[in-house]
Amino acid sequence: MDIEGKTAVITGGSAGIGLAIANALADAGIGAIVIGDIDDTNGEAAVAGIIDKGAKSIYKHTDVSNADDVRALFDEAVNHYGQVDIVFNNAGIMLGEPAWPEVAIERLGLGVEINLLGVMYGTRIAIDVLSKTGGGLIINTASPAGFGPLPPDPMYAATKAAIINFTQSCVTLQASHNIRVNAILPGTTDTAILNKSGDGESPAVWLKPFIGMLNLLTVKQIAKGAIDVIEDDSRVGEALSIENPAKEGGEAGYIHLRDNAEFHERALGNVVTTAE
Repeated sequence: MDIEGKTAVITGGSAGIGLAIANALADAGIGAIVIGDIDDTNGEAAVAGIIDKGAKSIYKHTDVSNADDVRALFDEAVNHYGQVDIVFNNAGIMLGEPAWPEVAIERLGLGVEINLLGVMYGTRIAIDVLSKTGGGLIINTASPAGFGPLPPDPMYAATKAAIINFTQSCVTLQASHNIRVNAILPGTTDTAILNKSGDGESPAVWLKPFIGMLNLLTVKQIAKGAIDVIEDDSRVGEALSIENPAKEGGEAGYIHLRDNAEFHERALGNVVTTAE
């Protein structure tokens, strides 16, 4: 898809990966961006930054676990800019502390509502909105954690696995509605979610022993991968992993899409790797 002049809706766009994607879209010449989040202060700051880059932008307080909020977000986008072309269902949380199995039952439910239902609501409502103007693109933020066990946070792993399957199950929307649906799977990224997630304490409490062994990605690297996905119309219904090339001797600062046979062979389904 050509980004120039388009309108995007991004949930969880006030900080981290969502904000980096918004800024990358603005740099690429997008016409307008609508940010949906519960962090009003950073959301308004994000809008100001996007406007400084030359794009139009508004912020709408949005709890993605509430379908009415999600619908209101899209209504706001259409009322201001006439249509929506690109949707990023990006909002998500981790359990934080206390980790599994001591975590409160209520927090498990909250995680499922935000991580999974938020994506489903965003996709379902986006189908109605995008269909009215000829189609478009939906990208859901999943995670490599959806492909294996994550004992301290099985809620996160389970919801991200569900997002991958959900996204791949939307493959027929390309033929029926001219809507391409993809998932991006960012590798471990240096964002605030490593320090605080929602109302919980830092997931880094249990992540700390592993952080030093990981080559953390930056949000700009993830955003570059997301732009590549937007511009590659051949990736219909696929989940795309954004990984750090340092593990493979890749060139830093460059993201490219490529088929990864080894990733495929590990029973990961229709997954293609985006290497940074």
